[in-house]
Amino acid sequence: MNAPPKLRFTIEQYHQISEAGILDPLVRTELLRGDIVTMPAKGTPHEVCLTRLNKFFVVSVGNQAIVRVQSPILLPPDSEPEPDFSIVRLRNDEYTCSHPAPEDILLLIEVSNSSLGIDRGLKLGLYAEYGIENYWIFNVQENQLECYASPVRFANSHGGGEYQERQVFSKTDSVDVPILAGVRLDLVQIFR
Repeated sequence: MNAPPKLRFTIEQYHQISEAGILDPLVRTELLRGDIVTMPAKGTPHEVCLTRLNKFFVVSVGNQAIVRVQSPILLPPDSEPEPDFSIVRLRNDEYTCSHPAPEDILLLIEVSNSSLGIDRGLKLGLYAEYGIENYWIFNVQENQLECYASPVRFANSHGGGEYQERQVFSKTDSVDVPILAGVRLDLVQIFR
């Protein structure tokens, strides 16, 4: 017997479901390729890494861009992920009219522990498909930073994409932040 078809949602439908109170507000969800995905709970290593990165980016970015923390981005018609950090272009309205779209995004960052499979799989393919130029995964399981660049969209009807460049840095390395001139991140500050 065939499995029944899945319900797929658009961003607009996802917002309607949320506003109607159908989704439990205490359960973290994201809309990924039309599926409402329950996200794993954030443990202590995730939160410590998030706090250290927040401190670094707020100081380093200054007035060059906007730092958004665990805020939605729009990947129409059916995805609204909430990356741990979005470094986005300056805009006069500071995104009060809409969440950032792919053309606004300079760097997306996920802090990964229990979500590593989703971040390396579903989200990586989604971000590449939409042309997000720079995607970083802070892998707190292995104390390393995975940097992805040069996205390529698959030329098929199913969508998806991949990154042509992947670099992995250990906790003793330093890395240039690709969108910030002269800004270097010492990973020991994050993974100590």
